[in-house]
Amino acid sequence: VKRIRLSRSPKSLRSRGYAFIEFASMEVAEIVAETMNNYLMFGRILKCEVIPPEKVHERTFLGAGKMPRHSSKRCMATRVYNRKKTIDDYEESVARISGRHRKKQARLEQLGIDYQLPALAVDAPIAKPAHVKF
Repeated sequence: VKRIRLSRSPKSLRSRGYAFIEFASMEVAEIVAETMNNYLMFGRILKCEVIPPEKVHERTFLGAGKMPRHSSKRCMATRVYNRKKTIDDYEESVARISGRHRKKQARLEQLGIDYQLPALAVDAPIAKPAHVKF
């Protein structure tokens, strides 16, 4: 084995479920692909195939052998997700939920179904705090 490139999610750094492996000789690569294709490992079926060298993109192994580090995208996504919600965020959320509720009710009426969806708790007027924790 010369190089391995495991594809990872930039947000969570978890494996995307596929990888590229470069072997020193084509014969070994063909034997491995034939042996490991449809092999059951850790509850998953492996799919292996040999890609001719002329079809391999020049950037396929870019970053191979490097340890992944926490990207700024992941940190930023975590900060955005965990930030305190403002009144505007709360109002946007209520508008989005109410809109979906109205669309569902309209779809039921369009289909000729006589059913009233239960009222949403967000439709009731409430005192809005400065910050809302969900």
